[in-house]
This record gives sequence, structure tokens and C-alpha cells, in this order.
Amino acid sequence: MPREAPGRIHSARSHFVSARSSAGGPARSRRAAAVGLAATALAIAAVVAFFSCAREVRRPNVIILDLDTFRPDRLEIGDGPDPLTPHLRALARRSRVFKNAISQAPRTLPSQMSILTSRYPSRHTVGVTSHSLPESVATLAEAFHAHGYATAAFVDGGWVRGRYGFARGFDLFNDQGGRLAGIIPRVLAWLDEPRDRPFFVWLHAYDTHAPYDPPCKGESRVPTGRRFGPTPGFENRLRPQDIFAILQHQSRWPAVNDSVLDLLSRSYDHGVTCADEWV
Repeated sequence: MPREAPGRIHSARSHFVSARSSAGGPARSRRAAAVGLAATALAIAAVVAFFSCAREVRRPNVIILDLDTFRPDRLEIGDGPDPLTPHLRALARRSRVFKNAISQAPRTLPSQMSILTSRYPSRHTVGVTSHSLPESVATLAEAFHAHGYATAAFVDGGWVRGRYGFARGFDLFNDQGGRLAGIIPRVLAWLDEPRDRPFFVWLHAYDTHAPYDPPCKGESRVPTGRRFGPTPGFENRLRPQDIFAILQHQSRWPAVNDSVLDLLSRSYDHGVTCADEWV
């Protein structure tokens, strides 16, 4: 299969985590979760049917593009002007879009494991009562591998390292990280390798995760960068450690005001635009 350029990876799936995901209360969350699980079950049934009944049909290659902590309100797929994510919007316009996609946990480790196992965190237990996936829980990569797929993962490290069970089922598990700027070249090099079977690839990146300073392919479309007006205690610039401190212990920072919160929002948007450049 010829190599795809960075701006032409067509098969992608984004992982969205939003502070607004649970709006509407527990009942709505349970209903949404039930709908999501049902949709996953249907998808799995379709895959099983495909493998069982269509062996003579050429099997598709599958790529999951997993952007950690990507807020759905930054994914502009409508007709509004000047979107933050023009490449993702172009992809969405020729794709099936699921707008009721809800993270199964507000943290990376359990939510990512739910994506790769189709299990609630309470069932796969990783990040809840354990830090390693039980052998009894099967993964998506294992299913692809069992059906003859070449499997590879290129991830951004941190909470998605192999020791938690993410490496299971992958012929190659690369957790060198480097955000999409470092991950995409490794993926393209792997795709260039000759092979006589279809492939399943999982890409995971923290470009939209704090401290919101990923390397951009081009110029960021967030014009004001990371600077802001005078705010006591910050010397007109936030360092990565300042951003983490604000997000985790906002009550301890009396200097946090609308100007700082606006900077945090723009810094996040910087990560969003940089991630979009690589899609």
C-alpha cells in the first residue's frame, strides 16, 4: 500500500474528553453510556460477521487516531467560518460522525483502556482497582492479530505505556512519544514496509493535553500565542508547570483571573490547531 502523506490519513477516530460530558446528571450519563455500549456491541458484531462471512473479500486497513483530551466543542464540523480544525472538518464531511460519544472516565488510563477493550472501567479495572489489564480481558489488537492483521501502536507514553496492558496484541508497540510531530514519521516509515496482509494501527498523542505546547507542523492559528496582559505573580508568561498547577490547584492561585483563564483557553487551542495540522 502506498504511503499516505501526513495530511491525508483518511481513517481516523478521535478520543474526546470534555468537562461538559456529564451535563444533565447521572441519569443522562447512564443513558448515554448505554447507547455508547450498544453502538460498540453493534460494531463488534459487524467485525465478527465480517471476519466470519467475508473471508474472500479484501479486508480493510484500520487506523485509529486517538487525540487525548480533545474537547468536542473545538471540533467544528459545521459550516462556520475559520475553524480551528479545517483538516478534521474535511475528514468529518466524508465520514460518519458520532456526536454522542462519551468518555468512560475523566482520566487517560481507564478511558483509553475502555476504547481498546470495549469494557467499562469497572469491568477492565485498569486505573480503578488495578494498574495492569487482567489476562481474562481481550483487546481490540488481539482480535485483529488473531485474524491475520499486522498490528502496530505508536503512542505518546505516559498513561498508555505497555506495562498497563496496552501492548497486548501488537506486533510493534512504540511508546517513544514526541507528540504527533514525532509519532507521524514513525508511522509512515512503518507503513512503507512491505507486507502481504492488512494492518491495524493505533496512534495516540497528547498534543491537546496540558501543558498545551506541542510542536506545530506550521504556524499556529492562535494569533496571540502564550502571552497575555500583566497579571501579578506570572511575569506575563505561563510556564508548563504553571499550567499544571493552575489546572490541578486553582484555588491556591489567587492571581488567576479572566486574563489567565483566557490564556489557558488559547493555549489549549494552540494544541488543537497543531494536532489538526498533522491529520
